[in-house]
Amino acid sequence: MSLIKLLREIDRYLVRILAHLVPKKWSKTHNYNNILIIKLWALGDSIPTLPLINSLKKAGKEVDILCTPRNKPIYEDQEVINNLYLLNKFIPKWNHYDLAIDLEPYLNISSLVGWFCGRALMGFSGQPRSRLYSLSIPFNKEKHIVQIYLDFARKLNLKAIDNLIPLTKEKNKVAKIGICPGVGKTAKSRMWDNKKWAQLCDELSQFGPILFVGKEDEVIHNIQRLMKERSIYKRVSLKELFKIINGLDLFISVDTGPLHIAAAQGVKTIGLFGPNTPTIWGPYGKGNISIYKKTDCSPCIQNDKGLMPDCRDNICMQRITVDDVYRASLKLLNRGI
Repeated sequence: MSLIKLLREIDRYLVRILAHLVPKKWSKTHNYNNILIIKLWALGDSIPTLPLINSLKKAGKEVDILCTPRNKPIYEDQEVINNLYLLNKFIPKWNHYDLAIDLEPYLNISSLVGWFCGRALMGFSGQPRSRLYSLSIPFNKEKHIVQIYLDFARKLNLKAIDNLIPLTKEKNKVAKIGICPGVGKTAKSRMWDNKKWAQLCDELSQFGPILFVGKEDEVIHNIQRLMKERSIYKRVSLKELFKIINGLDLFISVDTGPLHIAAAQGVKTIGLFGPNTPTIWGPYGKGNISIYKKTDCSPCIQNDKGLMPDCRDNICMQRITVDDVYRASLKLLNRGI
């Protein structure tokens, strides 16, 4: 069992038991002026929280963030955030905040941290840990994740501002089209076929340089070996990735963090979906395109329950054709078809 899966199992059972041993948190005030946002997991799930944070700040709230080193770069340069804390260095203070908002869809430890730090606690309903919350909202699977998070602002009777917040204003123009084909070791079912990627990239090379991004060296090198045309790939820091993506004209990705980085930057974005639903996780923003060929078994990922099946026969992804993505690319590149 991998370390990530082990930690998830500990969180699912041990921390869930602990959550049943503490009482529900009640607050005597509804005037929540200083708020702690708890978001511990995933880049792609952290970027859509920025409109909520911006909405809270515009309403005059002081907003602190508790995150992990993994998603820290999403938050650390945001002017709407007062203080940024890392979980491994965080010293919690009893009832320090008027309100703690637990933004984790299924993790349990975040609810215990919020319970300790906030005079009131807010999170998603329908979970075993939900009994701890003073206020809760449903994880509405008919909405995009940006709007799901904004429901927390609406629950507090605050104006929901749904503008995505850029991660950087700098641009590093190294290519025209960006490609992210890899998803990491724990989500292989979201991947598209390497031969299809190679064919697509060869066809798109006529419009400008192709840049691969991500950390899946083997996947990207295999695609490059299958290609006839030249392409670019080098590992960069997450901060540099923000600048590089911000300089692209088009970004194409499977369901993973860089997809949401591109959308947040206002880059024309195409997302390839199968195990997960683009209704919730599609690239947010006007004009962006999600390609999804639903099957009887998709979507099989249930983010609010932490269920992420490791499908070995991802027919939902393989039903997406090169022509599907190429035609979408022409549309966003204003090339006509």
